[in-house]
Amino acid sequence: MIPISHLLSSIFILRIITIFFPTATFNFQTILLSMGFQILPDLDIFRAKKLNSHHVTYFHSPLFWIIIFTVLFVFNQFFSIVPIWLILLFIIQVLMHLFFDFMTGRAAGIPLLYPFIKKEFSILPLNKNHGNFKPFSLKDEIKFLKYYLKSKSQILFELTVWILGIISLLV
Repeated sequence: MIPISHLLSSIFILRIITIFFPTATFNFQTILLSMGFQILPDLDIFRAKKLNSHHVTYFHSPLFWIIIFTVLFVFNQFFSIVPIWLILLFIIQVLMHLFFDFMTGRAAGIPLLYPFIKKEFSILPLNKNHGNFKPFSLKDEIKFLKYYLKSKSQILFELTVWILGIISLLV
C-alpha cells in the first residue's frame, strides 16, 4: 500500500474508534497520533537496502507486535497510564497496516512468522524483482508505482481507502 493510503486509512480507523468509544477524540492531535501508529511498521524502510526487503524485519512481524501489545496492555491494566481506546487505536492501526500490506503486497509481503520463518505472504503474487532498488530513489519509485497500479483491484482498493479517509475528515 502506498504511504498516502496508509495515512488516509488511519483517519478512517480513528473515526470508527470514536464511534465505539465516546471518550475518544477526533481532533488534529489524535489524527496525527493515529497516522503515526499506522506508519510505525514502515520505520524499517530507513534501514532497508532494497524496497523488496524492508518488510522482513520485526516491524512487519505480527508476532513482534503481539508481544508489544500484550506487554503494553498488561502494564496499562496495572498502572492505567492511558485510556483503553488509545491502546486499542495503537493495536488496530498497526495490525491494519500489516493487513493492508498483506492485501496489497506486490514486491514485499508480510513475514507472518518472523523471526522464525522469513517467508513473506501476500494475497497478490509477489514479484521481488520490481522492488529491487534502494528506497527513496525517485526514478525507481515512479517505475515501481507504474507496476503497482497495473492491477485494477489494487487501484480500486487504494481509491476506496482514499475516499473513506477523506470522507472521515469531512464529517
